[in-house]
Amino acid sequence: MSDQLLTLEPGARFWFEGDVWEVDRFDGDCVRLRHGATVQSVSTSALLGTATPLDDERVDDEEDLMSTVALSALTVKQRKEIDRRVEQLQPLLGPVPDGTNVTERIKAHAASLGLSVRTLQRRLARVRHAHAELALRHRAR
Repeated sequence: MSDQLLTLEPGARFWFEGDVWEVDRFDGDCVRLRHGATVQSVSTSALLGTATPLDDERVDDEEDLMSTVALSALTVKQRKEIDRRVEQLQPLLGPVPDGTNVTERIKAHAASLGLSVRTLQRRLARVRHAHAELALRHRAR
């Protein structure tokens, strides 16, 4: 958690486990949280250890907020699919060994995944672009 104050009272909203949650009520040492139609109970100590205020600097600019909101709107299945696709790209995201033909490396990896070379190139380009954008935003802060 950041060094900012997290207010826990009915109606208070904050980031918790990738979503915006609202305190519904207190049940002893547990806090009942609501996110849309989803309700869950969490121990107060677990909540204080991981929740962050909505005005946390991670979501200061509108683009960061929209990215976070877009990710939090995905279903568990959709998030797992994104994680799986990024994991598939990991071998191609690191440094290229000396003497390696990048085009051949991409062709071989695409074949091993059962994808077209162009599909793999598009996915790589999107991940690299997102990574570069993120690095530039954090450098500018």
